[in-house]
Amino acid sequence: MMNSCTFYVFKNVAVKAVYPTADELKSMEYRSKIDFTDGVRVVVIDGYDSCACCAPHVPETGNIGCFKIVDFYKLNIPFYYF
Repeated sequence: MMNSCTFYVFKNVAVKAVYPTADELKSMEYRSKIDFTDGVRVVVIDGYDSCACCAPHVPETGNIGCFKIVDFYKLNIPFYYF
């Protein structure tokens, strides 16, 4: 998993925030803990992940830099690795 994550960080993929309309949101595939109908920000890393999120994000994955995964656990929800 560490090699896969490092690969995508150094690939320097654009991270963008989109604000879809209610109609666009119905047809969008994204991760969320809440069912939204409108007024949501979706953070998109093209080809890898889309997630409803209100936290700050880097503009490109390369801005993350070096990191180390020290632990992880499986949740009982769909999770997409990028």
